[in-house]
Amino acid sequence: MAVSETAILIMLIAGAAFMIFEAIAPGADLIVVGIALFLTGLVGWLVPGVTLPILLFIFVAVSVCSYYIYNELVSFETGEGDQTSGSDSLEYNEGTAIEDITPESGRVKLDDGAGMSTRFQARCPHGRIEKGTRVIVTDAGGGSILEVMPMEDSKGDELLTESEKI
Repeated sequence: MAVSETAILIMLIAGAAFMIFEAIAPGADLIVVGIALFLTGLVGWLVPGVTLPILLFIFVAVSVCSYYIYNELVSFETGEGDQTSGSDSLEYNEGTAIEDITPESGRVKLDDGAGMSTRFQARCPHGRIEKGTRVIVTDAGGGSILEVMPMEDSKGDELLTESEKI
């Protein structure tokens, strides 16, 4: 049974929307789903009479390929390679802002990546940090986006963990 033109149109629109969302708010890996949906919809549009099982196979294959390519490009662009062993181990690490850091965006290179990776996306919820400023991680945020603050703003008590304060 052939897939309807409406379903193919929905795939094309949803795929384009996911790619646009990723461009607006990067870091969510929506580009992978967007590419897979868009290319699957494109195949459905270009090959009349294509069946649902074939489109599902294409979707899965394109998803796997685009995920692999996306991770390789991100690793190449940022020099990150491998991931850290855990986000908790990133808190209170010091580093340097390698881009201006704002409440919305920025990047930081940590002195110790608590594993192998040392470059991360970072945010400063309380203002702007200039490139080259020494920073400290105040919240690892699950490891995907770090919350940082400039070293000169840090107070000794804020740097202690709960067990160290007692």
